[in-house]
Amino acid sequence: MRKVLDALRSILEEAVEDGLLAHNPARGRRMRVRVPKPKRTCLEIDELACLLAAAADQDDPTADMVVSKTSGHSARAVAELAAKWLRPGQIAEILGLSVPTVTYHLRRLGVDVGRGYVGRRAVCELLGRGGVRVGELCNMRIADVRGHDLAGPCFRVTESKTEAGERLVEMSPALAEVVIEHIARLRRLGLPSDPDAYLFPNLRGGRLSRRRVRQIVEEAASLAGERLAAQGISPLPHTTPHALRRTYISIALVANHFDVKFVMSQVGHANSAMTMDVYAQLEQRAKRSHGRNFDRLLEEARE
Repeated sequence: MRKVLDALRSILEEAVEDGLLAHNPARGRRMRVRVPKPKRTCLEIDELACLLAAAADQDDPTADMVVSKTSGHSARAVAELAAKWLRPGQIAEILGLSVPTVTYHLRRLGVDVGRGYVGRRAVCELLGRGGVRVGELCNMRIADVRGHDLAGPCFRVTESKTEAGERLVEMSPALAEVVIEHIARLRRLGLPSDPDAYLFPNLRGGRLSRRRVRQIVEEAASLAGERLAAQGISPLPHTTPHALRRTYISIALVANHFDVKFVMSQVGHANSAMTMDVYAQLEQRAKRSHGRNFDRLLEEARE
């Protein structure tokens, strides 16, 4: 609605300048549309750890694979090759079977047919531990990763929506290990791994789409939520790639003693509005101790 009103306002403004109208009826307070601020979610540290663990399990094709002792030779051979992330057509060619036969065995084994390796854990880790935007993650090349830099592992963001977004981002040792292992896995699987290749390629070796990244995060969050619910714990809140970016900001602020300027440089913020918004949420978290303090004072009075 705001875009339509802006266009109408511009058209009528020219009509006023041409003398066709005495005034612009699309201007004024009543023509302003107030858009409610969306509710931004942010994971707790333990919730992020649960999501990353779920994404790591989804990266393992054998996680849900069921190979019984009664399985035949073909089923076992298919399972062995499926564990190497080979596609049904590749497995069929190696074993001399038809693709429908391989697909049948994969379904009985509980393996998602056609699900190739894209690095689910690495995607979630880079979003939650690196704070990158979705577009930045999709555009990242292997040459942008400097995992063995003498000054410390880091990655370069060159394609961003703002000039402030072009930056060199420090990686924690744990994140660097995940990313380096991801690149090594691409090489082992015969996927594009030269310096100009995408860090997170799709199944055809091209650029991973934003929609696919969002799907990967949602599927990991869904699995993590199921595990938490099974323990009688509330599931994760609505989790998106942007929620993981905000989660990174919140953890980075605490880990770096609320060094706002450093965190802004890490996430590529031109101004501190979003960083301070997350900071305000952290202040609300800090107030959770008020209830415990209240109970403590009451217990002291009773004693």
